[in-house]
Amino acid sequence: MSIIKFQSYKDNGTIEYVESAEDLDVSENENQPVFNELDSMAEVMEMSTDELIGELTIRVTDDRNGIRDVETSFLVDELTQRLLAIEYVIYLTMANHTKN
Repeated sequence: MSIIKFQSYKDNGTIEYVESAEDLDVSENENQPVFNELDSMAEVMEMSTDELIGELTIRVTDDRNGIRDVETSFLVDELTQRLLAIEYVIYLTMANHTKN
């Protein structure tokens, strides 16, 4: 996946891609939290639904902070997105198989 440099598009209308972290035009201190957030999102997206539910159950029922080092908000967001996708598929299936 390539990242588009929006500043070059904004300045001269050409599409250029980011080659490295140095091309992002941010200092190293500002750059690190963005990459940590993306890493957390990627880790949560790789988890199965059972793993997400298990991790959230541990966080809710125990005083521990869970097994993984990701924020609870990432877990909840991913599980919510999956729930919406499942509800959408069920809705379409019911609409296609319901007789008038």
